[in-house]
Amino acid sequence: MEDNALLLEMLEEVLCFEGFHVLKANNGRSAFAMIDSETKIDIVISDVQMPGGDGIELMKKIHMLPSRRRPGLILTTGSASNLAETVSAYSLLGIFAKPVDYERMIETIRNHPVHETRKNLEEELVSF
Repeated sequence: MEDNALLLEMLEEVLCFEGFHVLKANNGRSAFAMIDSETKIDIVISDVQMPGGDGIELMKKIHMLPSRRRPGLILTTGSASNLAETVSAYSLLGIFAKPVDYERMIETIRNHPVHETRKNLEEELVSF
């Protein structure tokens, strides 16, 4: 979820190049509706400041839906130090300052157990 169209396109391009399927939203309401209805979302990436609800509020709402609870990454133009409590409270993988270090972000996603589990399942399906 990102309201800056250029950054949203760049995120999509990088993630798709790395083999991820990307669903996009440019505001909090549409992102939450998508997450609430889509079962195959593994990780949520959101800007902190968004129209229609900020990224922290989105993570709080996701955290309150046990069946839809997903790890998240937060993007921010400000200081990440004031968001440290948010990371542990809402099971976030991390907070990334803009401009985003895409290599570090991809590494963080790939090292998360959700990604490893899905990758292993896909490998099993291919070898079956």
